[in-house]
Amino acid sequence: MSLMPGTRLGPYEIVASLGAGGMGEVYRAKDTHLDRDVAIKVVPASFALDADRVARFTREAKTLAALNHPNIAQIYGLEKTAEVTALVMELVEGEDVSAHIARGAMPLADALPIARQVAEALAAAHEKGIVHRDLKPANIMLTADGHVKVLDFGLAKALAPEGSSTDVETSPTMTARATELGIILGTAAYMSPEQAKGRAVDRRADVWAFGVVLYEMLTGRRAFAGDDVTEVLAAVIRDTPEWTLLPAGTPVVIRRLLRRCLERNRAKRLDSMRAVQLEIDDALGGSTDETSARVSPTVRGLRPWVSAILVVGAAMAGAVAGAALWPRSPEKPAVTRFEISLPAGVTLGGLSLTADGRSLVYSTTSGSPGGARLYRRDLDRLDSQPIPGSDGAEGPAISPDGAWVAFFLKDKTIAKLPLSGGPVVRVAEAPYLVHGLAWDPPGHLLVGQHEGGMKRVATAAGSALEALTDTGGKTPHRYPRVLPGGRGVLFMTYGSKAGDEVAVLPAGSTEWRVLASGSFPEYLPTGDLLFWRDDNLWAAPFDLQRLTLGAEPVPVIAGVLGNDRRAVFECSNDGTLFYGVETSRPTQRLVWVTRDKKEIPIDIPAAKFDALWLSPNGQRLLARQDGKLWVYDLQRGGPGEALTTGKFDEWAGLWSPDGRNVVFTSRQEGPFKVYRISLSGTRSIEPLDIPPGSQPVGWTPDSKDLLYQLRGELRAWRFQEKKSDVLVSEPGNARDTAVVSPDGRFVAFALTTAIAVRPFPDLNANRWSIPVAELRTAPRWSPSSREVLYRAGSAVMSVPVAIAGDDRVGAARKLFEGDYGPAWDVAPDGRFLMVKSTSPVGAGDRIVVVRNWFTELKQKVPAR
Repeated sequence: MSLMPGTRLGPYEIVASLGAGGMGEVYRAKDTHLDRDVAIKVVPASFALDADRVARFTREAKTLAALNHPNIAQIYGLEKTAEVTALVMELVEGEDVSAHIARGAMPLADALPIARQVAEALAAAHEKGIVHRDLKPANIMLTADGHVKVLDFGLAKALAPEGSSTDVETSPTMTARATELGIILGTAAYMSPEQAKGRAVDRRADVWAFGVVLYEMLTGRRAFAGDDVTEVLAAVIRDTPEWTLLPAGTPVVIRRLLRRCLERNRAKRLDSMRAVQLEIDDALGGSTDETSARVSPTVRGLRPWVSAILVVGAAMAGAVAGAALWPRSPEKPAVTRFEISLPAGVTLGGLSLTADGRSLVYSTTSGSPGGARLYRRDLDRLDSQPIPGSDGAEGPAISPDGAWVAFFLKDKTIAKLPLSGGPVVRVAEAPYLVHGLAWDPPGHLLVGQHEGGMKRVATAAGSALEALTDTGGKTPHRYPRVLPGGRGVLFMTYGSKAGDEVAVLPAGSTEWRVLASGSFPEYLPTGDLLFWRDDNLWAAPFDLQRLTLGAEPVPVIAGVLGNDRRAVFECSNDGTLFYGVETSRPTQRLVWVTRDKKEIPIDIPAAKFDALWLSPNGQRLLARQDGKLWVYDLQRGGPGEALTTGKFDEWAGLWSPDGRNVVFTSRQEGPFKVYRISLSGTRSIEPLDIPPGSQPVGWTPDSKDLLYQLRGELRAWRFQEKKSDVLVSEPGNARDTAVVSPDGRFVAFALTTAIAVRPFPDLNANRWSIPVAELRTAPRWSPSSREVLYRAGSAVMSVPVAIAGDDRVGAARKLFEGDYGPAWDVAPDGRFLMVKSTSPVGAGDRIVVVRNWFTELKQKVPAR
């Protein structure tokens, strides 16, 4: 049905029609709530009346709404009435690429920046498991300032009917289903061969369509043409583009890129839009191929035909002489790429290689099926094998001889086990959380730590740690790597205001120096320093004698899995690069859960919630999402408000008793420190004079003192006196997670194998312990302060705490259980705030393997 101006769909008022296509009619509308213009896409009426298809469309739209990228038109919402189903989208002002192509071929200088932005959009979507399936010039919008927005991501899949054998995997093809949707002839011209045949597709279908679009931009002609749909599909399946139509000045790298995108054999086609980006970057940066023709200056002044004869003649003579007098230089080894796919839902935590690059060990995170553990993958096998005895293991590091793999556990234990199988050897207990292990030539382990500098330890059981660097328990020195010949150690540290930094410690010295902004350094046999920064791998020449960089770092690989606590990549001595690629995680919804197991949905947008803290009255929520703190109004619902930028990795949060302030930790000045932000007025942030590394955990009953924890000690920050007092020490508290009861009479500590309960303020008067075999997260208190609540596996448990008498702690009982995420909290009315996945677990992360990568690296890194 057509909508007239003035028609209302929820808060949206139709302003004018923008056109119609196979996917439905599009209108300009006004968002009366936020006072902004939006685009409304109304799906066909026959579709809207099919309840099953509407339900499917709604599910897919939720996934598509998670796409948030500057080159992708954002989906804002979904509106449904009895007659209409419509998507609310970002309104993009401008002209689509098909209109530009209609005026003729686009100059290379215009086409490549556009193609680069399209590749960026597709790469971002693919990393979230979303394939466009219908990329074409009409779906690529250009704003007046040259900015690209790609439209209609995934709508082909979302609009597909339920029950079709191809409904999940194929873009709308020229079948009966495509006719039903009214797809125009143009769509067929951009289909991959597998789409044209009605077969299952993946992201390589988008790579093909990208190649077709780029070819058309450069030539002004369709790569595959015909008078009707049948001829077009036949051309896609059978014909080869006319490569001679490409402009004479097209760089060799772009010609090669087009051929690799339009490879009819899907197994040989480029399978990564990140690789496409790098090729375009080479072209935009003026990269030339060594086979490009060069004309001698003494020839340029001659007539063209004389010039040509001399050049050809000289080339032939040189070739004959070279063949006769000199041995041929060896051909550069071909760079090849393939992927190792991990099981569904598995998240990579780290990886390590044997010296020959033939085997790798990778760790999974605690959120993966089966939890954190180690797996071995030999490249001559098709599957990965779990390593017995490695449950809970993180950060694998294979010894130089390939006999052992070292790792660390959450309780700060450093351990190792034989790579061929055998019992675990517990090497040492570290004073701080371990972040990275490396073997040195004598066979010791270098230990990176969250605080307190680097350590070295022998690998025999029960060894003692020896200090390599000393930071006074403040700055992290993490992820060490030993330089060849024992010349020094690379590691990552944290610089004030600068974020993570790559540093080097010369052999025999205690003074380190910073090399570059970044993290997770690795020295390569090519003489380069490789490190991670902002989801990319960067490289620069490294002088092994002076321990200095020889040039500014440049990006060499895009889209590498990582964050400030882990980056998954390693390179073997023979030039095989392994790196992790993230697959989109399931979205999460907040729900209330009552003690009788009833779930009540909360009108808060789906997101990934890392931690939750309810306000004292339970009406607002402080949440941590990807290093950023957000505040949500649980009564009104809707989107939240960002309190911080996330640039400095905000972590622990805590409401003030009156709900007017939030206390949190941040690395704004280097190490983690405690700050207070007001929720009214200018939102000013005030640092508190509390030692770095502290974590706020509660307030005294009179609300005058802030309780915080530092390495097992519970302390009180006296606001009036501006000083701290140590209240109690719990050395077994490896997690620094004390929780104060609402009435201020008790404190619960999460120990390694138990929850300790202490009366407050006389914390040394009595000590009660609740044994816990599987403590999943920090404990909580019930609103009455008469129960300690904790998570054990998938269950929420309750232990009564008495006020008087000898039996202060009762027996644990299960309240309810379910598949909820680790973030949770308890409201003043006794309900539980839980996180629930709203989409099935998708494919696991992937490991990309690049053979002969040094060949590619040498072309990108500046000359030494």
